[in-house]
Amino acid sequence: MSTTRNVAIRRRIELTAAPIAQIEQSPTLEYPAASSLQPVPHDEVFDDKGDLTLIVGENEERFRVCSRALARHSPVFKTMLFGGWAESSQSATTTTGKARSWEVELPDDEAEPAAKAFHIVHGNFEMVYTFEFDEDGLYRLLTFTNKYDMTAIIRPWSQKWFQPMKDSENLVMLFIAWELGVAPVFTRMARMIAHSCQRDTEGGIMIFKDEKAIFLEDYEYLVPPKLLGSSRDDSLPYSPTIQTGMVTNVAQRPSR
Repeated sequence: MSTTRNVAIRRRIELTAAPIAQIEQSPTLEYPAASSLQPVPHDEVFDDKGDLTLIVGENEERFRVCSRALARHSPVFKTMLFGGWAESSQSATTTTGKARSWEVELPDDEAEPAAKAFHIVHGNFEMVYTFEFDEDGLYRLLTFTNKYDMTAIIRPWSQKWFQPMKDSENLVMLFIAWELGVAPVFTRMARMIAHSCQRDTEGGIMIFKDEKAIFLEDYEYLVPPKLLGSSRDDSLPYSPTIQTGMVTNVAQRPSR
């Protein structure tokens, strides 16, 4: 009896120990490193208390901003962020009501001019006073502020940035002058284009500069709305009537 009982106990011990041995021999579970669980870092922080991350441009640069600062200066951002759109603050919560990171993608915008605009609306004036622009740089900033209806933010610096280039014949000056409400420069540029441009075989408008053909429609923001479309019905790309009307309009725009 004693021998039989010892064999039974030993067998029971072996069966109990087997799973333990298997666990000891199983591969060690690997968990993600702590660093990989951290939030994705921002490329630039405009407000260290900011509640919103904007992911801007093709390179997906990440900007930490204050949503309310943007909304105060831009009716477009106000509607986008607080008007019930997919990008709005309401979508920054899960279906269970838990808060999650609020991120909005702006893939069609350029990061550099966007960053300059964000410095202004966040009051980072020590940085703003260091800004310098050539014609193309100011054009890119104004295309961003025009898109979001916030060109008024550059009013304190517009003359400083505009004056060094006011005599330039760069085609983008047509849009810069329109957006800033500088009628004499807009008039000069409109007349220059009107007298030197041609139509291509498809009816588009081009101008030759430095022996290169430049197509005006390649500039999304080059001219005020409807100027190109209306002019196509006339014998000249820009008729004096249309030109005079547009000059009157720009003269009535407030200097921004």
